[in-house]
Amino acid sequence: MTVQKSFKRLVRARMAKTGESYTAARAQLLAGVDGRKPADEDIPQLACSDKRIRERTGRGWEEWFDLLDSWGAGSMAHSEVVHRVAEVLGALMEGKSADAIAAESVVSVATIRTQIRSILSKLGVNSQLAAVARAQEARWEPPEPR
Repeated sequence: MTVQKSFKRLVRARMAKTGESYTAARAQLLAGVDGRKPADEDIPQLACSDKRIRERTGRGWEEWFDLLDSWGAGSMAHSEVVHRVAEVLGALMEGKSADAIAAESVVSVATIRTQIRSILSKLGVNSQLAAVARAQEARWEPPEPR
């Protein structure tokens, strides 16, 4: 079993024991909670170097982690993150700008733009208008606000 799979097994075991989300359980294990400091082989390696991620996205790993932390993603379950991204697509369908969505959501415009880029990538389109068109073609309905 590879190191990463072993670490994922530890994370999933903690999730089952505590009911935490994957991200929260992972963070707790990396921080050494429960009096157990994970061994070096338990700590996963990043998928690529900081230089490569910066070339591809314009941001380094620390900037991405800071964005996720500012959004509170570490304490959210996967379903909450998915719901949030769906709300952003719904707002785009209503004709709202990134600035307006950010103001309503009380998050930074940069966070909303990151979510919009994620939506465009997932839908395989290059513009917000094309994303809205794709959602309408599929007769997709945005989720009810929480």
